[in-house]
Amino acid sequence: MNKPIFIATIGVLAVFLLFGCVNPFSNPTPTPSASPSQTPTPSIEHNVVQAGDLVTLDYTTWVDGKLLDSTNKTLNPSSNGPIQAVAGKGQLIRGFDQGLLGLKRFESANLTIPPSLAYGEYSQDKVKAVRTVEFATVFTASSVVVGNKIQNQSSGEFGTIITVNNTHTTIDFNPPLAGKTLVINVKILGIAKPRAPVDPSAKTNNTK
Repeated sequence: MNKPIFIATIGVLAVFLLFGCVNPFSNPTPTPSASPSQTPTPSIEHNVVQAGDLVTLDYTTWVDGKLLDSTNKTLNPSSNGPIQAVAGKGQLIRGFDQGLLGLKRFESANLTIPPSLAYGEYSQDKVKAVRTVEFATVFTASSVVVGNKIQNQSSGEFGTIITVNNTHTTIDFNPPLAGKTLVINVKILGIAKPRAPVDPSAKTNNTK
């Protein structure tokens, strides 16, 4: 089943993760984050994903025809297996989150997620240059080397060093998957509607 996600009717994703900045399943935030599968609290199971449902799923993500991530141990030996997330609550990137709604138990789907519903479009405004001699006062990095990941100490932003010369160091603060269309193969393994938590302070009145 192909279930493309269209831009026209949905706003731009506020970006981070499964983040996993390279983990496309968390709200950048890959992506709150989806958690490895575990036994849920008592719940009522049903057959179609609705907002608020606790969903257990397998996924495989492709970018530009290359494998990015997967819960399939054959494809990704380091995987912890299926994950769980509450649908429609922003625990996954927007396109993935919305693509789950309406899927049935044990159904598989291919979700094509544009940048606007994933990690955003690439922005040249997020490419910054600082004087190399002042670099250490603004950023933290073991050394000023192209490809190093750094963090702005004041804003908390993460970036990647893309050029270094005697005068300036250029850092790209775009998420690594900015501007990328994600293709996610997903299979729904379980759907449960969590029950409201029981208030332990509530007293039960027994009438005889």
